[in-house]
This record gives sequence, structure tokens and C-alpha cells, in this order.
Amino acid sequence: MAVQKTRYSSAEFIEFLNLPENADRFFERIDGEIIEHMPSFPYASGVGNLILYYIMGFVLENDLGNVTGEQGGYEVSEEDTFAPDVAFISHARQANLPNDKFNPVPPDLAVEVVSPSDLADPKRRIQRKLEKYKAARIPLLWYVYSDPQMVDVYRNGEFVETVGIDGVLDGYDVLPGFKLPVAKIFPKKR
Repeated sequence: MAVQKTRYSSAEFIEFLNLPENADRFFERIDGEIIEHMPSFPYASGVGNLILYYIMGFVLENDLGNVTGEQGGYEVSEEDTFAPDVAFISHARQANLPNDKFNPVPPDLAVEVVSPSDLADPKRRIQRKLEKYKAARIPLLWYVYSDPQMVDVYRNGEFVETVGIDGVLDGYDVLPGFKLPVAKIFPKKR
């Protein structure tokens, strides 16, 4: 739900987040507007955690950069602050992550796990964020869908392909040598 139609700067957004009544809530900023993001369902969260696990292992093993989870906020543009489910930023672009503000450097890889609650009204948040990521020309973007089990891949703002359950995700030049079978990120339902 939209909290207010007022446009907030990054500094004002941080002040808003620090209000006591917002301590246990999760927000993003799209077009300067603060949007409350409801918690995802456990299955979607598990998918995000598996992706985080595989990327984190590869990045640490190869000392490539930093990886953040769903609480890591990035300034994707002057009016957009997103917290991708998983994000990677190379040491070459940023040696250390900030500790007291949102990351002013957009990630090299952003992963968004689309939950069923997002699909109820995709234009509200998911499609708006996709357009912003594309405009920012994020080097690699994965939009992950649990049902059907597939991943839409974008490079530098352009759609590349949809990778199905039998396919393999590629890190391209963002994570050279990284390959992840899509089947590994979707826990089997018993």
C-alpha cells in the first residue's frame, strides 16, 4: 500500500524509516514515493535464501565483492531505493559497503523473487521496479518466479531470456564462471 503520495529524498526516507512506528515494517522508495512491502511467503523467501547461498559461496570463494540479502538497500536512482532479495557488487566498483546509509552504488546483480502477493497487483511494485532497474541499466537482473518455476534474465536493461526449471543461470561477466541450475533454487514440495 502507498504510505503517502509525497516524494521523499533519500535522507528523508531514512528519517521516515527511523520513526518508532516503522521499526518492524519494510519499505522501498519508488519514484520518490514510499511503498510498504509486505513480508513474502515462506516458499519465496526460501528461494531467495537458496540463491543467496549459492552466490555468496561463489563470491567468497573467488573474493569478488560483497553480497547482500533482502534488507540491503541500494539507491538505484535519485528517486528509487530498492532492497533486492539478493544483490552483488564487485570490489572493483565498491571496496566496502556503507554502514550508515543506503548503498549509493547500484548493484552489479540484483535478484528479485516475485511472490504470489506481488502477482496480485504486479503494476504496483514489481513492474515499476523492473522499469527502474532497466532504466538504471543494472548489469545483470534476475526476476525469479516460483510458479511457474522460471527466471527472466536482463542484461544492461535488456531482456535476454527466460530460463526454465531445466535451464542454468549464467553469471556472465558480472560473476564470470558462475553457473546455477534453476532446479537447485526451487525446493521440492513434498
